[in-house]
Amino acid sequence: MSRPTNPTGNVLTDDEVAQLDRLARAPRIPLIIDGAYGAPFPNILFTPGAAALEREHHPGAQPVQAGPARVRTGIVVAREEIAHAFANANGILNLASGNLGPAVAMELFRTGEILDLARTVVQPFYQARARAALDEFRERLAGLPFRIHRPEGAFFLWLWFEGCPSAARCCTSA
Repeated sequence: MSRPTNPTGNVLTDDEVAQLDRLARAPRIPLIIDGAYGAPFPNILFTPGAAALEREHHPGAQPVQAGPARVRTGIVVAREEIAHAFANANGILNLASGNLGPAVAMELFRTGEILDLARTVVQPFYQARARAALDEFRERLAGLPFRIHRPEGAFFLWLWFEGCPSAARCCTSA
């Protein structure tokens, strides 16, 4: 699962995640949480209650952060060999970046300043953009039968138009 979800941007609550964890535990199904937009980085969450998954794991299960620390925050809770295989594959994909960005950002990650920037700059920027987009849609579409998905995180905003004959022509993301 994604948290915040992709592409809607809603955020599963801690209780919902705990319930999915309980459902996956008995049959020993790996629980994979992709927090690409979530905490700790870039922390583009507009709603509280998105703590990391912490629990007593069933025998052999290991939580593994996939990819380089604090860069990709996907979490896999599965038998050790599955979790490590997933983390290794994801790590290779993330480490294969061919640009200068990772080298420039290394010091920000080393000092932890990147987390502060996520909380004080990145999250407020995208939250303000979401509010501005909501205001603009409400103003320009006043009087039309539409609904807007409540953005809780990430970069997505979804519109539903009542009676629209084709979702492909009527729905948009911003």
